Amino acid sequence: MALYRPRVRIPSSPPGGEREFMALYRPRVRIPSSPPGGEREFSAFSILVMWMKRLLVFVLVLIEAALVAVPSVFFTDDGRAVQRILNVLEDAQEEVILVSYSLDETEIMKCLNHLERRGVRIEVMIDDSTVDRAFAKSPEFEIRSDTAAALVHSKFLVVDRQVVVFGTGNFTEGSLREDSNSFLVFESP
Repeated sequence: MALYRPRVRIPSSPPGGEREFMALYRPRVRIPSSPPGGEREFSAFSILVMWMKRLLVFVLVLIEAALVAVPSVFFTDDGRAVQRILNVLEDAQEEVILVSYSLDETEIMKCLNHLERRGVRIEVMIDDSTVDRAFAKSPEFEIRSDTAAALVHSKFLVVDRQVVVFGTGNFTEGSLREDSNSFLVFESP
């Protein structure tokens, strides 16, 4: 296989200062759908244009990816998990959906009660085995419980269908203040 080696003159080089560049492609390319002998010859310029088109598509894909929400991450180890969750909840205008094995964190319960009084729809689902702990915090919103034999193991909250907090910890005093858990926060653009 002979390699195509175009000679290119660099504008800043003196006359006769052409350089030879080795290209790892053939100047004649057979298009798969063309019959035998249907090879086409591409100039260096047309190959450059093809690569520029591919680069443009790649850049557009990167730009689109940059517009998609990138999750932020936080951990309970630094003692600020409850405040981070409260910051998300306090922005609620229409709806909060919370699913967890258990819900008994005092500040989160107070915030959900405040949101309920403000007219935000609060939907909570917890495991049936932990309902007493939740009711001990005097919720002013409806709490649904799952009575299936399997435990509720999901742990997430959704605010106004725009922000999702998803993690390894329940919304309890122990999970958010004592245990080591991690959370991802996704915000829709």
